Amino acid sequence: MTAAGIVLTILIATVARVLVSGLCTFVGLCIAMSRSELGGMAVMFLGPVAAFAVAASVSIALIWG
Repeated sequence: MTAAGIVLTILIATVARVLVSGLCTFVGLCIAMSRSELGGMAVMFLGPVAAFAVAASVSIALIWG
């Protein structure tokens, strides 16, 4: 893989991580405000974990795909 491919992979993985993290925060806040504060906190807590998993999956798919 060339240097440009590596940079592009890192950029796409970073964008995916930010989008998933933001989505989990938004969903967690919506759950916390409407139904369950504990459930919303759990979704927000799992956001970074999900974001890391998505970024890793995207990176692997782009490198080996």
